Amino acid sequence: MRKLCVFVSVTVLLLGCAPEVQVLQKQIQDLEATVAKQKSENDKCQQELNNCNTLADTLFSEKRSKGKDMTLLKAKTRIFIQGEYDTLNRFSKNDELMDYMGGELITRKEKGNSDVTVLNLNHFPTDSVIYELKGVFDAQTVLVPQLFRKKGDKIVCIWQGPLIEIVSPGTIAYEFKTPLNVIQGDFFGFYFPKRVEVPYDTRTGKYSLFSGKVELGENIPRSYKDQNRNYSIGVVGFLEESGS
Repeated sequence: MRKLCVFVSVTVLLLGCAPEVQVLQKQIQDLEATVAKQKSENDKCQQELNNCNTLADTLFSEKRSKGKDMTLLKAKTRIFIQGEYDTLNRFSKNDELMDYMGGELITRKEKGNSDVTVLNLNHFPTDSVIYELKGVFDAQTVLVPQLFRKKGDKIVCIWQGPLIEIVSPGTIAYEFKTPLNVIQGDFFGFYFPKRVEVPYDTRTGKYSLFSGKVELGENIPRSYKDQNRNYSIGVVGFLEESGS
């Protein structure tokens, strides 16, 4: 009799919980469906990510390959252009092609003086580009090349080069690091802080000689005059054709 009562009680309890069990089962099914859907979406995202990574790796490899090709091409182009430039530069600086302005580069009788400026009063007849100075030197000396320009009734130093050391006698050429642009009417000169070891003749040239150095921006002494000297020194470059 007691067993029958227990069975009836359990049956009643289960029947009373049946709606809640169904609700829980439905929630479980919904959650499982949601998880399955989310997993499917995650798999799709992972696949897209993998595809993007593969594409990125491919593009990077192509870019790196093209970069190497471009670097090699640029290097070869620079080498070619530099070679052509050097060849043209050497050709253009051939003394036979360039113009010389100054005293003839020959041995002369006279020499001397110290701490003086030698100014060529033969001005440039046209606009010009100067590449080097050239002179005959009897011994070691030092000099500073200078450029002068007429401003009103004054002749002013507008440029001066480095101190050039001549270490041995002979006909010496010194190439300027940067070509010097001059305009028609400019004059060139040289300051010799020590003995002037460039020979000269008298009554054959058009050089002026005065003591000391004319600093940049200063004008030459008003007392300068043509002393009819001709020094074996000058400058080399290209003089533009008159009327060009």
